[in-house]
Amino acid sequence: MTKYIKNLLAFTVAVLATASCNDNFEEGPKQILYPNRPDLGVLVNEYTADGGTAYTVNITLNEAGDTVCDVTTLNTANGRANVFSQGKVSYNPETGVMKAEYDESMYETPALITVSYKNNLQKMTVNIYSVDGGKLSDKDVFTAVKGEKISYFGDWQLSDGRIVSLNTDYSVTCEIDEDNTLTGKFEEQANGAKVTLGDEVIVLTTDAQGRTYDNLSGSESNYATHILTQPKNDWYELAIGNYISWLFASDGKGNEYPYECVLEYSPSREMGRISGWLESLRPQDLTFYWIIDDSKVTPAEKMFGTSYSHTQDGQNLGEVYAVPVAIDEAGNTAVFEDNIFYFGTEYAIPGVGSFGANIDRFEITLRLDEN
Repeated sequence: MTKYIKNLLAFTVAVLATASCNDNFEEGPKQILYPNRPDLGVLVNEYTADGGTAYTVNITLNEAGDTVCDVTTLNTANGRANVFSQGKVSYNPETGVMKAEYDESMYETPALITVSYKNNLQKMTVNIYSVDGGKLSDKDVFTAVKGEKISYFGDWQLSDGRIVSLNTDYSVTCEIDEDNTLTGKFEEQANGAKVTLGDEVIVLTTDAQGRTYDNLSGSESNYATHILTQPKNDWYELAIGNYISWLFASDGKGNEYPYECVLEYSPSREMGRISGWLESLRPQDLTFYWIIDDSKVTPAEKMFGTSYSHTQDGQNLGEVYAVPVAIDEAGNTAVFEDNIFYFGTEYAIPGVGSFGANIDRFEITLRLDEN
């Protein structure tokens, strides 16, 4: 790795000068008084990029009356929804930061979500992390504003134990066993949703505290839980190819050092993943939403850890991340053409500086599904 570092693009580091005392400051900033407890209610992300993820945060109460946090994700690239379910909430009134911890998540690891008041107390900053072996990996961050209602997309466990999936095309599925699945439809109503499965009608109703109850064919209402969609273990090896990182696999003189690795695919997720895309660095998988042979590719993460920490002048400046950046006028950060994936990639140390941006490639050399 050292032989490549010598040929990196110019790396600019922001240096903070030590400030001396200044008598011009007559008073410090006013103290912000945060609420004594997290407010129950719905938050939504202020802005969703085309092909990005829309989030609905429901800070609510569980059946026992404890404060929990459900977060519904809607991937606008493929129309799939999932849920961070019943996160255990803790809150610090001195900092205005709420933490929700999840034993399971769609990342197939535990997860942590923080919700922090901005200084005006009108908007929130939401950070989402996966947790693997105690290490946090940044998955997304967004500004949230108050929303009007929860999202009903995703899986629900009814009070009788059944699991029904409310899909983004407003269809409904309920798996009876491996060979039998009921199908139906649903429509949203004021503070709820009406689900039709065959001859059965199920009404979901959400109260003012964000709790949802089901009414099964006119029976007594009982608590229903918005749950994580359990991922299928359907990853398989799709292709073998060479990954060329413009930063780590090039010497800056036109010579490239490709890393041979395997492209895996999950039909249920409509996702690809490349492990070992940076040889010897042992980074997280490079994951992206993609339908096989389609040109559209959407990176699944805000940034990908390389596990490489950059040292300059004897100081460890932190881990370098690969950040997706646009590579065409349409704003696409990745495309697939003629058996080659093109990934717009900025390598940077968040909050410190950037090595620059260029295009990484993954060139397929062998399609395993065609043999």
